[in-house]
Amino acid sequence: MIDSVAESVLAHTRVESRLPAVEMYDAVPQLDKIDQKKHTQMKSQLRDGMKDIAVVMNNNNKSAQSAVNAKKKKRDFRREMKWVEMKKYYEKHHKWQSSQKLKERVRKGIPQSLRGYAWLRLMGADKKIIENRGLYQKLSLVPKPDGDVEPFRTIDRDVPRTFPDNTYLHGDDNKASAAERLREVLYAYVHYDKQVQYCQGMNLVAAFLMISCPFQNEEVFWMLERLCHHPDYYLQALYGPNLELAFEFEYVLKKLVKSFLPRLYKAIKKADAHLGPMLPFGSINVFAPKWVISLWSILPSNCAVRIWDIFFNEGHKILYRVALYVLMHTQKDIIAVSNEKAMESGDYLEMLSMMKQSDYIAKLDIWKDEDAMVHAMFKLTHGLRNGAIATHKKRFWKAKKKVAFPPGQSPQQNTNHFAFRPHYSCTHNSGTARVRNQRESLEKRPKNEAQEIMLRDEPVRHLNCVHVQLNVLTFKV
Repeated sequence: MIDSVAESVLAHTRVESRLPAVEMYDAVPQLDKIDQKKHTQMKSQLRDGMKDIAVVMNNNNKSAQSAVNAKKKKRDFRREMKWVEMKKYYEKHHKWQSSQKLKERVRKGIPQSLRGYAWLRLMGADKKIIENRGLYQKLSLVPKPDGDVEPFRTIDRDVPRTFPDNTYLHGDDNKASAAERLREVLYAYVHYDKQVQYCQGMNLVAAFLMISCPFQNEEVFWMLERLCHHPDYYLQALYGPNLELAFEFEYVLKKLVKSFLPRLYKAIKKADAHLGPMLPFGSINVFAPKWVISLWSILPSNCAVRIWDIFFNEGHKILYRVALYVLMHTQKDIIAVSNEKAMESGDYLEMLSMMKQSDYIAKLDIWKDEDAMVHAMFKLTHGLRNGAIATHKKRFWKAKKKVAFPPGQSPQQNTNHFAFRPHYSCTHNSGTARVRNQRESLEKRPKNEAQEIMLRDEPVRHLNCVHVQLNVLTFKV
């Protein structure tokens, strides 16, 4: 007597369920009055029974979720107690108990209550503070030069747009403005490090340190110093005048994509060959520099702190893991627009432009669960070895060395070399005519590995493409 199976009648009571149910319908006019009455009663009983089942199932789901949350809390508590023991050992012996055990526990996540403590000591910033007592206070009191002077002008421009939606940095109720604290730290670092001074991206790193843990200004300053000069991080090569680490990262990432994501590599290679001079540095150059310069601080904080946990303990390798993880989840969209028609219409270039946008990357659905993210990321990059990364780096520097200074030319004569450019900004402007001339010359040059690296050392940093402007190192966070 049931006419059909349709959407759940539970939708009318706002109770969610996957159970099928009879569709609401009027009594069949051909039935006599007794049959109609029985028919209506049966529908009512069926509906009420299904409501009861759905309520029970929803309650069971809530109970199961509560059990999962309780289990997670117990697990987090056990891990925190283990970190407390590790802290006691460190304070007594001034070293971590076991490098392998430390590696395992860092990958599982440092408890938030001890994250600041662990970060300072993993980086060695705590020792720098002791060795240089009072230095930061002196640097912070050095007055800003009069006039519109670089790099202070760039800092003043970048601070307001650093995580603009973050209430901690830019909230009206923040008495001691965190944005002003950030400005003070960056000013002090300019006075301290005459070689690096300031580069766009350092504001993101320093700000994220402030947001993640209740660090004092002095602690943020010395953590920034360790990031730039500690051999495990050596971001001086990333934020310095040559941007060498950014180009190295891009080169190595391209080789790793070939190994771990061959379908994506094939599509990118095809697009690079088709677009030619519009992408003289290749597709990966459009988004990879921003990813590495931000150290993935552009991600949701629950995942970014986990990445930084591992980065501070293991170094650069985690940066490649995250990049491959992002590309794995976006490769379908990239491949979909890598056909000739999409490239001619500008869809491919638009997709590359989206890949460097922090909003686009942060809104991917792969960041909801940080534990699942770390597990999936290491599963994808299980075969990634330090030796392979080191080999690619050696090839990068070998090819770069061949073309850094042509035979018979001294460094002073090579005016195109990055080492002789202002090092306070990642953006190097060129006139329209010069860009056009450079683009015309690029079309006539052979495209080999050494030549590709030499092209990166040329002053053109803006590629004004026909369909979309791809300014590879401009930040708008």
